[in-house]
Amino acid sequence: MAQAAIRGGYADWDAGQVHYRHAGHGPAVILLGGAPRSGAQFEPVMAQLAAAGYLAIAPDIPGFGASSPAPAGFAMEEVAGFLLPVLDALGLDRVALFGLHSGHKVAAAFAAKWPDRTAGLIVAGKSHSIGADQEHRNATVRGAVVERYFANGADEVDGPDPLRGWAAQWRNLTKLWWDDALHLAQDKVALLKALEARIIDDLSARRTVRDFYRANFAFDLTGTLARVQAPVLLLEITSAGEDGAIGRQGAALAAQIGGARLLEVPETDPLGLFFHIGHDRTAEIIAEFLAEGAN
Repeated sequence: MAQAAIRGGYADWDAGQVHYRHAGHGPAVILLGGAPRSGAQFEPVMAQLAAAGYLAIAPDIPGFGASSPAPAGFAMEEVAGFLLPVLDALGLDRVALFGLHSGHKVAAAFAAKWPDRTAGLIVAGKSHSIGADQEHRNATVRGAVVERYFANGADEVDGPDPLRGWAAQWRNLTKLWWDDALHLAQDKVALLKALEARIIDDLSARRTVRDFYRANFAFDLTGTLARVQAPVLLLEITSAGEDGAIGRQGAALAAQIGGARLLEVPETDPLGLFFHIGHDRTAEIIAEFLAEGAN
């Protein structure tokens, strides 16, 4: 069977245009990645979902990839509305949503605000990103992203000393460029392609990613998920490092959401270039969720 073609498109939004990719036919699922990644990272997963009989859609969140930036000072509930014109452009009444890390905040905001357009929700992330307590979750998320986007001048993109921001981003990118994982990987070609895509996304979003994280830190994930009416799957990606540092967080969050199911899956991709658990496992979990009746 020939692989389904991945096609691109644009939809008009109040703040500009939204770029999206789509592949396949059937029950639909929106795929949203962590900041500042574009929808390009989902292409291998999209191909697998399309082959399994689903319509996979990977938009670029506003400010990332080829989508227009969101308005200044936006809240997560506002930016989540960018999905409506994508659904309308594809003629879809309802979709399931898969969100990884900060992408699950967008997905949760959409599911809570537009229940009639939401068939199901997968909230995926490593333990640090799915804590039930907002203050604790923000502290752990900041620990994961502060050096990359906020420290050592990284936040001075166009400020009084823009070269500090440029230099800080260069230092951060070179850490990725020469990571030891490159030498240990069995499939170096696939890893380099994924790393190249991540570096391009980081460079493209260097002026917008901090605004997105400000909205992320202000977002009440637990309270929002408690209002979601559709089926919810919490996918906690576990690791020995986070088990020791902060402990597992999914059960506490699931307890705040009526009827939510928790699935714990161990991390196999520490760099996070393949969704921490690999393309195959990611596609499998999404397809199983859809088959169980999310649509």
